[in-house]
Amino acid sequence: MFLHLGGLVLGRGIERLLEAFSTVRDNKHLTFIGSGVLESKISPLTLKYKNIHLLESVPSWQVTSFATEADLGLCLTEDTCLNNRLSLPNKLFEYLMAGLPAVVNDLPEQRKFVEKYKCGWVLSDSDDLSDFLRDLSLKDILEKKRGAEKVCTELSWEKEVEPYLRIFKRNVLS
Repeated sequence: MFLHLGGLVLGRGIERLLEAFSTVRDNKHLTFIGSGVLESKISPLTLKYKNIHLLESVPSWQVTSFATEADLGLCLTEDTCLNNRLSLPNKLFEYLMAGLPAVVNDLPEQRKFVEKYKCGWVLSDSDDLSDFLRDLSLKDILEKKRGAEKVCTELSWEKEVEPYLRIFKRNVLS
């Protein structure tokens, strides 16, 4: 199960996902959780293809628990502006906190992060998503899940709070 969380809007690689999953019909399913202008494009395809699904948005506090039901998160932010190019989207961290490895586009900060933690795959615009999906094995996913788990242990609030408080105290109390 492949998951796309969040706004169903332009610039998130949704058209690319729909095209790929409409050709990959074996046991690979794409689920969208969210809402937006592209719902009208996704809905008819859920009737045409048994492996494409659309669920309503969920409250922010339930996102991670819903995400744990998937095997892999999709974060295909398109390189349309500097903001996107340099982003580390919340969606990426929601996937990782749910224990899911992620597929990201080849954007500099996302590439650095995914490669550092070995928590997913980086695809370029020229990579064929359908080929990637066909070649992807459960073994590959399980290997990258270990990287996602590493992110959870290294970037937890419990580890981040002390340095944050030191900086805050130094700047506010001085």
